[in-house]
Amino acid sequence: MERIYAFLPSILIIVCIAGTTLLYNKLITKRLGEDNLKINEWVKNNKWKAFSSFAPVIYIGTPAIEELIFRAPLVIIFNTMSLSAWCGILISGGLFALLHWRDGIKFVVNGFSFSFSIFSNKEERTWIEGVNTLCVLILGILTGYYGIKYQSIWVSVGIHALWNLIAPVFFVLFISMGMIVFLVIRNKLDTWKWKRNFIKNNSFR
Repeated sequence: MERIYAFLPSILIIVCIAGTTLLYNKLITKRLGEDNLKINEWVKNNKWKAFSSFAPVIYIGTPAIEELIFRAPLVIIFNTMSLSAWCGILISGGLFALLHWRDGIKFVVNGFSFSFSIFSNKEERTWIEGVNTLCVLILGILTGYYGIKYQSIWVSVGIHALWNLIAPVFFVLFISMGMIVFLVIRNKLDTWKWKRNFIKNNSFR
């Protein structure tokens, strides 16, 4: 109970910050028109207006809310790193990753006008969503670990906010590099199979 009281001021401030950003988002979304923000063409032609609606939620509101739900309990319960703390971090990170399954890609696409249209079939989209979920799991583990290590919910919120700021760029680069590596490996395998079949077919002559 003492630990809850110790972290209560931070929790209340973070709740106020999250509430303010959500209220701001609601007001500006109403002003810009909720239907407009759902139309890709309008978002492309009014990027800064759309960004002004999404930015506070992405960089402030979402990190604050999600860290309060997933990491604040860990920071309050565990005052130091231990086996139990690691179990808590992994469970929290797993639940956090499941929450973002299939949702994260859409949010990033709508918020930042990124397009993954080159991945046309269901299998490729599922692969990308899997990579995104793995990245979110890593984020959950990092925020949980450093939150407990420094005994601060603010550290977790800060890492999450920074992640949201730089992750879209790194995610696109990661996916691009992954596809290049995949295509190179597949090309090498195809070449190897062709050579093997050629040798096999010509060995009996």
